[in-house]
Amino acid sequence: TIIAITLVASTSWSFTNDEKLSAYIANLDSCETAIEYTELAKKFGALEPSNSDDWYPDYYAAYCYVLSAFAESEFSTLDVKLDIAQKHIDSAMLISPNNDEVLGVASMIYSARIMVNPAERGYKYGMKNSSVLEKASLINPNNPRILYLIAQSKMYMPKEYGGGCENAKPFLDNALAKFGEEEKKNRPYPNW
Repeated sequence: TIIAITLVASTSWSFTNDEKLSAYIANLDSCETAIEYTELAKKFGALEPSNSDDWYPDYYAAYCYVLSAFAESEFSTLDVKLDIAQKHIDSAMLISPNNDEVLGVASMIYSARIMVNPAERGYKYGMKNSSVLEKASLINPNNPRILYLIAQSKMYMPKEYGGGCENAKPFLDNALAKFGEEEKKNRPYPNW
């Protein structure tokens, strides 16, 4: 009887946790401001993984903190948000190593760190970003989110290093094609 009650209680908690995760993911599309993304990131961050393989709460918390950083107008506060995002993505990596989706958000964190001071940080974080995206594309060369992030990275990279819109366009075209071909997976799997 005690085992049955424990099982029901843990299943009920897990189901409620999964429901919260789904509800928070549904709210992503309505966020527009840095404050909205930060509030949603905190909600994701408060969720406990529903099992030992559940990387989604940390993934989405990090993703929202990064989106908050990109929407922020005051760059002096970015490192604080990005440090929190990094902790969440590090946790997601521990749960799911060699996960191309997790690596994609890790690359976004590096890109956002460049915004604080492009002259001082561009090379260091640009190299880290490229390295992470290369690893992610080796894991899954058909991931449209990774292809999009590569295109974005190339677009902002100086032409002398292989960047610019012309060099980014094939990756963006490929990302769009792969997104159209991507098997529609149920949430919580990323589909941005």
